[in-house]
Amino acid sequence: MLRVRKFWLSVAIAIAAWFGVSATSWAQSGDFRVGLEFGQPTAVLIVRPEPLDFRLGYNFQLGAEFVFLSADYRIVNALPLIDFVHLFLGVGAYTQFGAVTPFQLGARVPLGLQVFLINRTLEFFVEAAPTVQFVPIVGFDLAAIQGWVGFTVRLPKFWR
Repeated sequence: MLRVRKFWLSVAIAIAAWFGVSATSWAQSGDFRVGLEFGQPTAVLIVRPEPLDFRLGYNFQLGAEFVFLSADYRIVNALPLIDFVHLFLGVGAYTQFGAVTPFQLGARVPLGLQVFLINRTLEFFVEAAPTVQFVPIVGFDLAAIQGWVGFTVRLPKFWR
């Protein structure tokens, strides 16, 4: 059991390093944000070199622990609705795997609202992402919508 956990931890660290290297190369061109979100799965780290979103998360729910990864492209980003409230819409892919959770792979369509504060430095958002699963079976489950509440912080130019 300890070997399995070490394996998944190693996989998660390797993927997080890849996300960091990828995000750094994209950060040269535009807005670069990092943040956290909470929901389903439980906790997720966000790396957002605009217009991309990368997520690495873990579900801490007992008996249903799994690692979560996703990559999205924002088709619509920060579309102003009213004053400081904005809309976003994207398309992407996700995977999740764990000791008791079978390997899953699918597509997702994240849709949400964002609120920017302090000259767009701080962002609060709510997001729902309907998914279509391709592996292990093809299907759409309305109860399996990924959803989060979270925040991001724009990194200043000297970090890039």
